Amino acid sequence: MMNTNHKKVEAVTGTSLLLAIALLVQSLRIFFPYLPRVGTQFLIGSLVGMTEVLAAWRYGLGKGLVIAWVTPCVAFIQGMLPLPLFIPIVGVAASGYVAVVYYLKCFIGYRLSLVAVVAALVKCGLAYGGFSLLFIWLVFPLKLQQAILLSMGWPQIVTGSIGVVLAQFIMRRLLANNR
Repeated sequence: MMNTNHKKVEAVTGTSLLLAIALLVQSLRIFFPYLPRVGTQFLIGSLVGMTEVLAAWRYGLGKGLVIAWVTPCVAFIQGMLPLPLFIPIVGVAASGYVAVVYYLKCFIGYRLSLVAVVAALVKCGLAYGGFSLLFIWLVFPLKLQQAILLSMGWPQIVTGSIGVVLAQFIMRRLLANNR
């Protein structure tokens, strides 16, 4: 029984630390407002993706999903998502990403290139598709649509892939230290 409680405490603590890292990384935009937005998207997106993947791989799918849903809420609070209506689209895209990395790891192991590419493509497809549908249903200024669709396109493939690669690097280090 103590072992089960220890695992639960470890999962909650580990997920909390990864969420704290994700939120700290998202706050880089606030601490360094003059950094170029494109550069911060790649840095922040990759590191947040890494925390989502690590949480899912290390503590379970549900823990990765927690980070996948809290981070877009914080992005909205920070002004990075202009409308609360955007939170579910980003949350669903991040959830798809987390689910793919989790299940691919379960079925094929840590085949890095396959996991990174498939997960990143799913994330990009869900984000771009979700915003495309939203823009069909609701009227938004064209410049806003273009900016959002650009950031939800190929940059999501890059950041999603980098997030998996970074998580894989850390997992290997953790597994090597546990031997």
